[in-house]
Amino acid sequence: MTGVRREVREVGGAPVGWIVLDNAAKLNVVDSALCRGLAAAVEETARAPGVRALVLTGEGDRAFIGGADVREMAALTPESARTFISGLRAVCAAIRAAPVPAIARIAGYCLGGGLEIAAACDFRIAAEGARFGMPEVRVGVPSVIDAALLPDLIGWGRTRM
Repeated sequence: MTGVRREVREVGGAPVGWIVLDNAAKLNVVDSALCRGLAAAVEETARAPGVRALVLTGEGDRAFIGGADVREMAALTPESARTFISGLRAVCAAIRAAPVPAIARIAGYCLGGGLEIAAACDFRIAAEGARFGMPEVRVGVPSVIDAALLPDLIGWGRTRM
């Protein structure tokens, strides 16, 4: 899968599935193809024999996920936008449906669709200096997937910031 690396590591004697978005040069941004690969990787890794937990992370320390690919978003039509949002929704659904706990390991930027993916996880662990945001709402692009979870996760005050 392009942009997604999967492996199983022993952590404390238990197998843990690791999924790494592997495009650090572009802040691990997600596009339609990567969403399809990421959803499949979550489903396959979470169901691997003996896996006790799932860790999602981005390559490098500059970004967990720096949001959606702006070039792809600029070219979206109503139909391709529906396809793109459905792909991101499928990633979040796969995470929530995983039979093991899903942990977002966040370093650097966690923006837009990356924040929605992190919100879909059972746990979020952020490195010092991690930066969270939904910059797309400032330019009129609504957040339509798991951002609705943010008030319960971080409170209304922080959600409004």
